[in-house]
Amino acid sequence: MRTLSFTILCLSLAVCSMAEDLILGEPQDGDYLITNRTIFKPSIPWVPMKAVIGVSTSSEEEILTEIRITNEGSNEAKFTVIKGAPGTTKVLVLALGERGEGLDLRVVAYAINTTATTTPAPTTLPPTTSAPTTTDPPTTLAPTTTNPPTPPITTIPPTTPAPTTIVPTTAPPPIETTWSWDPSTTVPTTPPPIETTWWDPPMTTEIPCDDEDGNDDDGNDNEGGDGNDGGNENDGDNSGNNDTGEV
Repeated sequence: MRTLSFTILCLSLAVCSMAEDLILGEPQDGDYLITNRTIFKPSIPWVPMKAVIGVSTSSEEEILTEIRITNEGSNEAKFTVIKGAPGTTKVLVLALGERGEGLDLRVVAYAINTTATTTPAPTTLPPTTSAPTTTDPPTTLAPTTTNPPTPPITTIPPTTPAPTTIVPTTAPPPIETTWSWDPSTTVPTTPPPIETTWWDPPMTTEIPCDDEDGNDDDGNDNEGGDGNDGGNENDGDNSGNNDTGEV
């Protein structure tokens, strides 16, 4: 395919050169004009005129789609492509005039941006005719009796009770009570004595003496205070047996 395209391009260049005009590429949808200028060189006797024509895009995103170089006057020039082609960003063309004639050329070039999105033309689909479909009469199905499903029998494995461990309970040790007895301590067996206080009323009656020696009728001396006169003296001295309260 590439070989065929290259062959067609070479033939078009040859035809254009024979027709004294150079046309490279073809117009495309969305392309735009990037250059339109004229090249004029006056004639000099016995001197052929030459011109190197360069066409390039302003950015790398643009490519050339069509280049036209034509003769505007009566002068004729021959064109030779030095470098580049449509689909690239730059083209160089050599224009050679006849001896003693000048050059009067017009250069027109178009380019397209490759990053721009193009909207495809809508496609119209022909209407489709559907063939009529024949519906079959409904078929009556005989009722089917379905048996109720039998529930599955589940076998419960016997459960083995876990062994119980009886922890022996140890009774607490008996509490030993030690009684200590001091033999030097004597337990009293008799109750303590009861202290009894005797109160003797004072004697105010004087007993007359029967004889001169001072003895009374019962033979006891009234002067001596030996403590055996059956009572205490008036001064409250309990020097007898009653002073300690012992029984």
